[in-house]
Amino acid sequence: MRAYVVSLVVLAAAGSACLGGASHAATPGNGPRGHAAVRIVLADARDLRGTVVTLGWHPTVSSVALPGRTGGDPPVNLAAVGGGLVFYGRDGPYAFPGSLAGRSRRLHRGLYFVPSATPGRVWVAIEDPREPDMRLVGRVVEVTTTGRPVRSSRHRPPTRNIVAAARAGLVVETDRGLAIWDPRTGRTVRTLPGSFPAAVHGNLVAWCAVRCPAMHVTDVAKGADRVIPHVGRHRWEETYGGAISADGRYLALPIRVGGVQRVALADLRLGRSRLLRGPHLAAVYPALGWDPARDSLYYVTAGGSVARYRVDASRAVSLGVHVAGGFTNLAILR
Repeated sequence: MRAYVVSLVVLAAAGSACLGGASHAATPGNGPRGHAAVRIVLADARDLRGTVVTLGWHPTVSSVALPGRTGGDPPVNLAAVGGGLVFYGRDGPYAFPGSLAGRSRRLHRGLYFVPSATPGRVWVAIEDPREPDMRLVGRVVEVTTTGRPVRSSRHRPPTRNIVAAARAGLVVETDRGLAIWDPRTGRTVRTLPGSFPAAVHGNLVAWCAVRCPAMHVTDVAKGADRVIPHVGRHRWEETYGGAISADGRYLALPIRVGGVQRVALADLRLGRSRLLRGPHLAAVYPALGWDPARDSLYYVTAGGSVARYRVDASRAVSLGVHVAGGFTNLAILR
């Protein structure tokens, strides 16, 4: 899986999430229009509870127990799926209601999960029983958030490193780069000479090769590829931490500028890239994500807050809350 071991040790020493309420003075663009019913759930690298930022005129921060969640370094720790949460557990993924109250339930026994390209479903990696000590993937199963199996593949993935799901197939890291593997046929439908999938949405995969000479966005069904222009003289970086907006138009990426992490925004329709003005991005884990219902991007800041950028705004703004911890994933609930 991802090479995060050193980072996890450092974050564990730093401590877990600090929780508390926060008042928030209304500023232009920060009213209920963008905040109604939005909850941002943050997964910490050490604290197995979730940190919840509830938005509104006066955003609040709280903590929620996620029974069954465990530590580790899976491709995805926590995600918003089917109106609720799905998170990584020691014996498989668990689902938790979108109300953030009640019981969690294990969806299927397995090694880890990635959200499916089909809403309301996840893919679960099933351990190969012939080599139980190696944690190899023998097959995959697609299940709903109620645990109902939808599709079970009889084929073994090319490697154990399944990192995301496109509509055309699962995104798998191999020794030669990225492969789009169809679990229905067991065949690789496309390969990409990249080491890191920066973001995946639908059939769009953002990726770059070793040392990231260029950032690409490829439609893995059609094969159409575009190169994302650099932001000035600042080079792109190898990352898992990007995010593509729900309409597929915008790609947000972490980028290091002058020793700090910033957010770069690429307009895939116009072929333009720029740095976002506003708070800097958290340095170790760049946790960011798009609101599925609006053109709003949320991210954890270096100053221990959460910022929002709306695509028609001049800059990102802090939401005035205080959160602290090594947040590895950000999920947005409505």
